[in-house]
Amino acid sequence: MGSGSSPYELILESRGDYLYARVTAEKIDPRSATEYLQRIAAACSKENIGKVLIDRRIPMMMSDADNYLLILDMTRFLGHKKIAFVNPFDEINAKMDLSEVMSRNRNAPYRVFKTEEAAVRWLEDDDSIDHDLHSSDA
Repeated sequence: MGSGSSPYELILESRGDYLYARVTAEKIDPRSATEYLQRIAAACSKENIGKVLIDRRIPMMMSDADNYLLILDMTRFLGHKKIAFVNPFDEINAKMDLSEVMSRNRNAPYRVFKTEEAAVRWLEDDDSIDHDLHSSDA
């Protein structure tokens, strides 16, 4: 599934026990980020899926304050689903790592990875939720 005139493109694909979501945009704002995360949450509910791989192809991050508020919203509508973010952009690693720490401090099992392969390994490891709370990449 793609989106029409949205400032981002979202592709959703059920891959067995997890949902693959690729979001692509040049830039992101709080409204667009909330919207695509709500669409991911709706797809998870519809398919009864508790794990998500978000292939985040957005080369920038919002402000730390906006990102924190987004994480609060995200934990409300995605709950404690196991979520792996794939970030291919080295220049935003520090901000993605901070987002992971903020999420984990909200007791949300979200992790950030450099590769899809590492993200899938973590999603498939049912014991991984409680391990390595603040590390990023396996």
